[in-house]
Amino acid sequence: MIILKYEIKAVTMQAVDIPGYMRTLKVAEQHGKAVMWCLCDPERDYITRLGVGVVPTGVSFGGEVSEDDYFGTLLMDGGNLVFHIFLHVIKNMSKDSMEVTNN
Repeated sequence: MIILKYEIKAVTMQAVDIPGYMRTLKVAEQHGKAVMWCLCDPERDYITRLGVGVVPTGVSFGGEVSEDDYFGTLLMDGGNLVFHIFLHVIKNMSKDSMEVTNN
C-alpha cells in the first residue's frame, strides 16, 4: 500500500483518476493549496475515477453531489475560506484497457 497526494481545485465538481484507490484519508490545506491524501494499492489492476465536489459555504449546489457523499469540511486561508467536500466513485477502469469495469 501507498499513500498518494492529489491537488484539488475549488470548483463544484471535478474528476481525479487514482490508481489502486482504496479510500480517501484526508482533505486539507498544504502550502496554500487544497490537497487530498488517498490510500492506494499499486498491486490492484484498476484506476478509480473519483468525483470530488468542493462546495463553499452559502453556495447553492444541484444534483452534482449528494448528501450521502459528504466527506468533511476544508478550512483554508486561516479559516477565512470554508469548503465542504463530497466524494463518490464515478467508475473503475482496467489499467490495461481503461475500459469501465463493475464497481
